[in-house]
Amino acid sequence: MASTRPEAKLNDNPYNIVNLKYPYSLGSDKQSHAVKFRIKEIKSLFDNTTFSFNELSTKGMEKLEKGVDAIENAGKTVDQATNAMQSGFSTGLNFRPDLSETKAEISLYLPDTLDFQQSFVYNSLNLTEVIRAIGSAIAGGSGGNGSSGNGSSGKIKGALGSIFQGGAINLGLNAAGYAINPQQQLLFQGVDFRTFGLAFVMTPWNAQESNTIKEIIKTFRKYGSPTILKNTAGFIFKPPAVFEIEFWSGSQQNKYLNKVTQCVLTQIEVNYAPNGWTAHNDGAPVQTALNLGFQEIEIIDSTKIEEMDTK
Repeated sequence: MASTRPEAKLNDNPYNIVNLKYPYSLGSDKQSHAVKFRIKEIKSLFDNTTFSFNELSTKGMEKLEKGVDAIENAGKTVDQATNAMQSGFSTGLNFRPDLSETKAEISLYLPDTLDFQQSFVYNSLNLTEVIRAIGSAIAGGSGGNGSSGNGSSGKIKGALGSIFQGGAINLGLNAAGYAINPQQQLLFQGVDFRTFGLAFVMTPWNAQESNTIKEIIKTFRKYGSPTILKNTAGFIFKPPAVFEIEFWSGSQQNKYLNKVTQCVLTQIEVNYAPNGWTAHNDGAPVQTALNLGFQEIEIIDSTKIEEMDTK
């Protein structure tokens, strides 16, 4: 009979994948809050770590050509470009490879600090410089000295050009005790990929838990690292795995914490002696500190936030 206890959700393993958790009480009434990592490898065109330029020229180029067609169609309609991209790539306008089935799952206790950081990019625009540039262009169009042109129109253009050319007016105003207001305007440019860090301190109670901690660290290091492919003279990497991260409270996801999209592991720090080196008789450290840094691979906009909040 299937278990109905909360930890059953954390221990589901339908595909016989690597399934690790710390501590062993995770998912019980005493330790009901958890963070779950689901790890998926990049799905390359080839099933193993070998690489064939000949095969890539046939199989790979077929997929790449669809992306080129999509770029060419961008001048037509948005729908045509989007459809073309989606026919060649799994995520629309993002040039991302497909992902494998889940290779490993790791469940850890919810750390003391959950710090999410998202930056929005704004650039300032100096309107005074824009006006000066326009004036210089007008002056250039009137012959450069403001004397050419027909009637009053030519005189006005020449006057504007002479005023905005160079920095002489700035020097004059400064000497008189004034300065030009640059009239800065802030322009929105984009959104940075969201980053966050998770820090864990793991103290094993027995040898079995020490081995589990060792395997957890190894799994993060393994799937967070690239693979150098054979037959490429070391020139071709298979990129690291992608992580899907969920925060759980008991038997369901915690609706009060930020949901995250797929992530890559950008930093891993392991300290085997956070309070000075001490070890058990077999050499296993008494305590291990694990710090992980992640970055989402998808830009989060307001619509995405609403969608994620309703799931």
